[in-house]
Order: sequence, then C-alpha cells, then structure tokens
Amino acid sequence: MKMTSKLQPHVFSIIIATLFVSVTAQMNLALHGTVAQETTYKDAAGNSYTADLAIEGPANNNWDDGCSSAGKTKPWWGLFLPKLAYITNVKSYYRNDAPNRMNDFRLYLANGSVHGTAELCYRDWDKKAYLTLNQSIDCNNSPTKNVYFFNRNTFVELCYIEIYVNIDIIKGACITLYFPKGCWKGFWGENCTEPCPPNCIDQHCYPANGSCIWGCDPNNCLKSCFISTGVCFGGCVLGRAGQYCNKYNLAYNGTAKIFPVGQNNASLSVDGLISSCNSFSSIGTSSHLQVKFGSLSVITTVHIVFGDKTTADDGHKVYCSNTTDTLNDGTLLYNGQRSDTDINVFNVCIYVIYVPPMLSGGSIIELCEIEIGGCPYRKYGENCQHFCSEHCLGKGQCDLVSGSCLLGCSDGWIGDKCDKACNASSFGNQCLRNCSPNCLSPPCNHVTGECDGGCKRRWERLNCTDKCSQGTFGWNCSEKCDGCIEDSCDHILGSAKTLMDVNQAMSMDNTAIRHVQIGILGQTVQNIVTAVKVHAIDFLVNVQPKAAKEDGMVSHVIKNARMDILDLTVKDYVQHV
Repeated sequence: MKMTSKLQPHVFSIIIATLFVSVTAQMNLALHGTVAQETTYKDAAGNSYTADLAIEGPANNNWDDGCSSAGKTKPWWGLFLPKLAYITNVKSYYRNDAPNRMNDFRLYLANGSVHGTAELCYRDWDKKAYLTLNQSIDCNNSPTKNVYFFNRNTFVELCYIEIYVNIDIIKGACITLYFPKGCWKGFWGENCTEPCPPNCIDQHCYPANGSCIWGCDPNNCLKSCFISTGVCFGGCVLGRAGQYCNKYNLAYNGTAKIFPVGQNNASLSVDGLISSCNSFSSIGTSSHLQVKFGSLSVITTVHIVFGDKTTADDGHKVYCSNTTDTLNDGTLLYNGQRSDTDINVFNVCIYVIYVPPMLSGGSIIELCEIEIGGCPYRKYGENCQHFCSEHCLGKGQCDLVSGSCLLGCSDGWIGDKCDKACNASSFGNQCLRNCSPNCLSPPCNHVTGECDGGCKRRWERLNCTDKCSQGTFGWNCSEKCDGCIEDSCDHILGSAKTLMDVNQAMSMDNTAIRHVQIGILGQTVQNIVTAVKVHAIDFLVNVQPKAAKEDGMVSHVIKNARMDILDLTVKDYVQHV
C-alpha cells in the first residue's frame, strides 16, 4: 500500500532512425495540484482508498499498490491546479482486477465544480474502458484549473494519473520541431518558460509555438497586429516602443544628434513615425547616432526600425553612456546582425548611442526609427506614471511593470513594493527583530528598534536593553541614588538594596534619612515593601512612613524602623507584611 508521494522520474524515449531522433521530456502537472473525490471507499480491514493515491505512484494497475476509489450515485475524482493550464493530454491507469467499473466515464475540464459549467474532453460512449487499462486521452479545450473523472451509478477508481506537459522534440537533418502537449496559461516552449506574446488576447497562446489562440490586441499599434504573433505592423502609436508597442518610449521626441554633425536630420529617428527615415552611406569610423533622454533612465529594450533600402546586415552596435559625445566610457549593449525584433537589455544611463557598421561600395543604411523601451529612473507603470518606493534597496530601483523592488527592502519595510512598515512588535531588516519588552509604550521605531516612548523603570539606552548603571534608578535611569552605601540602590524604586544600607541609614540623623529616597515622589509604602521583597526576601522590614515637606520637596522619612532576620518563605513574608 502506498503511504507517501513518489515523484516520477523524467521519462526519455529515444528512437534512433536514419534521420530522426524523438525525445519526450515530461512534467506531470498532476503533481502540482491538490486532489479530492466525492466519497472514499474503505474496505473491511479499515484501509481507505483516498484521492491522493491516484497521483502518488507507482504508475501501474495493481490494486494492492494503492488506487483511489469513489463510489456513489454520482462519484467523481478531481484534480485542482493552482493556476490555469492548457491541458492537451491526460493519461489514466485503471485497476486490472475490475476495469469495467470505469465504463462510460466522462473526463471534464472546468474552472469550478464538476456540476457547474464544465467542458467535456472525453466520454466512454461505447463502455469499453475495460479494454484499455492505460488510456491516453487528447483534449482540445480552453485553459482550465480543474480536471474531473465523473461517472454514474458505479465507481471512479484510478491507480495513477498523468497530466503531462510533454514536448516531443523531432530532430531531422535540417529542422527541429517542438510539440508541447500542455503548459500553464501564459507560457509556451520546450520547458513552458517562454511567456506568450504580450499582445495575445488574455495571454492565451499555443504551447507548441507561442502563437496567439484568440488573436491579438492592436491597442498600441499604429495600424494593427499580426493575429498569430501579436507583432504590430505599421509602427506604434506615438510614445510607445518595441515590436509589440507595449513599452514606454524614452526616445520619443528626445534629443537626437548624428555625428559628425550636420549629415542628416537626426530628429527623424525619434519622431515616432517609421515613414520618415535617415539614409547613411560612406560612413566613417566615428559616425554614430546619439539619443539623449530627459533624465537618468532604466532601459530594457532597444528596437531599431530599418528601411527597405538597408543592405548592411552585420556589425551593428548599441552603447549606453552617461557622458556626452563619447563611446570610450559607454557600455556595449549589442553587437551583431541587423535585428528587426526587440533587443532586450538592462542598464541605467542618459544616452543611447547607435553605431552603424562600416559601409563600402553601394552599401547603405536606412534608419527610420530608434525606440528605447524603459522608464525614467525610479519610475514604473505602463506610462511610467508611478514612483518606485523610496524604501527599495539599490537606490530605489524597481520592476518597470509591477513596481516590485528588485533588490529587497531597506530596514523596517516589507512587501513586494517595500511599502509596508513592520508591525508594532518588530523592526529592522525584513522585520525579523523583535522590539524590546522594556519599551514603556509600544511600538518601537520600526527601522531602528528605538523605544520612542522611553524605557520602563530600571532600563536605559536606545532600545532599553541595559539595566540602570550603578548610582541611578527610575524612569530612563534619570534619578540618582543619594544616601545609599556606594550609591547602590534599587534600580526601579531607589530604595536601599541591602540590610547594610538600611542599618547605615538607621544610624544617621533625620536629615540623612531624608536622603534615603525611594525615587518616585508620592510613592506608597507598598512599593517599598515590593522593593524589599525583590532584593531582601529573607528580611522583614516594619516601616512607618511619615510624609514631610522639607526643603521644598516631598519625601518619605523612614522612622522607627525595626529589622529582624527571620527564616520565612515568600508566602509567609507577604502575609506578615
């Protein structure tokens, strides 16, 4: 009987032929979700055949190895994924000693209950499920989060379920083809890690090639977009950048110069229109196009639109610089062939410089537009309209889309955007440190841990973590111990800490006794008793207080005090007092 989950190893099937090799890489989505079933069958021995047995493995048909079993009028077994996925293939293993119980079952894909709106992927109309113990079912449905096996008046019993993101890789003499069988919504590719084109409607694309399923959104395109790829044609609306026109264009209406100065009208390269171009020929080694932003900016994309007359294909370079008119200190962002797609980069600078290749003969470069996707430093959003949190580390850098801090938060702040202060009981880096329990009134400062309201009696320093030093007592250790031997007094109340202190005080005149202060004006006798209990539990002190006003201050004069050494427990002492 299976007791714990066992991850199935990656399966590689290699078929060697004259020209082709087929490899199947697999990721079982069933292992990334939770499972449940309508009811759970329990046998006479008390063994329960729970829903999770269908995803634990091993992948076989043996009832004794553990299979899920649900039986009722309308039994079902369900898998619930954490997010939407394109499921194109489901493989199920039925028990070999009673396969007929799965006859006439239905396989549904849904985003809610099996009894709600669901899409039918498969039904065993001929009631022949018993003939195929290991059944592979192809689906062509909308993205889903829930997978249901459903039946009526019988059982749903599954020994193992595989919902694979399979990628069949066919390698031939001239071509490599990828055929994924399912990916999480919004992704495609060999390992389902490539994001769908940003212009695909609702981020739906085919797992095999990334093409848009429901077409593209041309909202930022000047004319429209290609339905399958989402790439804009005809250029972008003013102020947008990139092949999908989904970036804020830092270069739009910026300051552009072509060096040597005076060759062409450089502003045509940043006017937002791909219909106006600059043509270059016989370019010297120092020639380049410089685009200046209004301020220091974070750039993530460079998109250059070349005209049809461009013949030079190699040697194009792009630099990022913070000084004018020079390439010497610039950072090389790109060096390669002419690219008609986005060049993805990441840098912070004020200038972007395009250096064309050396031209010879009849070669020509026709540059119609240079688009720079990004945002001014410490801004984010579709139009860079939001400010990054000032609490982001790395001088306030954040993700240009979400605003999440890229390098974490400064002390005292948490959250993706570092916009949440620590709660009342914590402070510091990632709010991992606890405020001192000696703060007079919480919360402490969420950045430094300082007790803003001061310290409780007996404690001092910034975080109230040190006891009063010798000779001081009271609130924030601001009172002085006068009249005590060696300035040693209770750090809370200021009363004598030892029998020696009291005996010494008893031998003094009333003027000296007056200076055996208890620290807090107007303090009651009970506080004196409390101090004695803390520091002299084995001593009994009978105190008769007398309030007197001397020298303009109120103090307690200890008079007629009699001390006896008694062998008392704490309980007896308290009762005696």
